[in-house]
Amino acid sequence: MHAPVWNRWAVVGRRGLCRLAWAALALAMGLAHEGRAAADDGSPERPVASTLIPAAGQGKSKEQSTTFIPGGEGKARTSLFGVTGEGYSFVYVFDRSGSMGGSGRTSLQMVKGELLKSLRNLGETQQFQMIFYNDRPAIFNPSGVPGKLAFGTESNKQRAIQCIGSIVAEGGTDHLEALRVATGMHADVIFFLTDGDRPQLTDHELEKVQRWAAGTIINTIRFCPGEGADTNFLEKLAQLTGGQYVHVDTTKLKQAGADEQGAAH
Repeated sequence: MHAPVWNRWAVVGRRGLCRLAWAALALAMGLAHEGRAAADDGSPERPVASTLIPAAGQGKSKEQSTTFIPGGEGKARTSLFGVTGEGYSFVYVFDRSGSMGGSGRTSLQMVKGELLKSLRNLGETQQFQMIFYNDRPAIFNPSGVPGKLAFGTESNKQRAIQCIGSIVAEGGTDHLEALRVATGMHADVIFFLTDGDRPQLTDHELEKVQRWAAGTIINTIRFCPGEGADTNFLEKLAQLTGGQYVHVDTTKLKQAGADEQGAAH
């Protein structure tokens, strides 16, 4: 059963209040760091039971950089494969179905590398979350609280690196459930990456995602071989939510990787 759709204005109001607190949050985090440095009692860090969990209700199972925007009060600009987003919180939603696998320098392996570069550049006052999905979405869970956005601290980045390394391509594809979970986090920007393989989302389903987003921008990335000239639901989804769309031809990336390896030898 899908979660109820939030009232658009209620969500926007909530974001407004959160943004007013960013300066205070940054100051508080700085004081917390000083306090830890001045009063290190040697106590061990609280263990985290798991860094990747199934979504609620589910069974087990181009160069980018982040920069602070001058006068943005903690807002950052980040990009992935040429699409950019601005905000305080970002959710990465990546397809890990069987069609994203293969041998050699595969699609999923290339995606992992680009995601790691993006995460390394996040500041401690930005928040992020990662969802890897096939027929079931799995959520990064460094805090032990399912679905909670994580701050870009070094410890959370290390946990993210471990999590990303454990992901393999397998299973079917359910785009809609992954997007339902992602939009429920009410981030400023979602980066949604898939090879666009079947099943395609219908116009009715795309309108449903637009309602769930309630102001969240969804940038979409089609990651597959070829020029991508045909109309795809990813382009429509970006248009509906005010996001950007890009097609990444994986054959060109693979050739570029092969050229780099050849040059190194």
